[in-house]
Amino acid sequence: GVADASFDEDAYEVRKAALEAAAARLSDQLLEYWSQNRELSIELDLETMGISSPDPWLHIRVRDDRQRMSLNVAERSKGFIWFFSFLAAFSEFADQDRRVILLDEPGMNLHANAQADLLRYIKEHLGPFHQVVYSTHSPYLIDSGRLSRCRVLENVGDEGTKISSDLWRAGSETTVPLLAALGADLTRKLVSGPHQLLVSSPS
Repeated sequence: GVADASFDEDAYEVRKAALEAAAARLSDQLLEYWSQNRELSIELDLETMGISSPDPWLHIRVRDDRQRMSLNVAERSKGFIWFFSFLAAFSEFADQDRRVILLDEPGMNLHANAQADLLRYIKEHLGPFHQVVYSTHSPYLIDSGRLSRCRVLENVGDEGTKISSDLWRAGSETTVPLLAALGADLTRKLVSGPHQLLVSSPS
């Protein structure tokens, strides 16, 4: 049969350049916000399935220069797949009109450091341009320096669900993530500070 004109050499070069540009943008964001491995990059490729299925298939691969190999993105951890998908989806909002973004328990499959990366992405990439509201039970998604932005959500007997900015009046089960966030922040500062002295009492 005759080859489709859209797959001639000139069209291939245009498609290849567009794929490489998109992969470079995704790789840059991944390197900026995924601190677990700074030697990853994204590769994109199109596969045509032939006349019976004319729609091309997009392959997304993650190259690890440390291991000198690449894997299909589906073979990475659940946490990485979620984080990558989140970056890819929300990078589209960068230059769009202001929106309200609602997230329910984001990053549940991410470990503590990756959740901190997600919080940084929300603060730096989404927060300045959009209003972001999310629910979490994780202390790693609470910015202890901005507790004034937090609200507690509590089921109060017959009164139903109550939302309050008075964080410390909530029950102990509700405030556990807040206390854990403060404790983790305090521990980080105590351990990493250059001049620390712990005493048993003010005297």
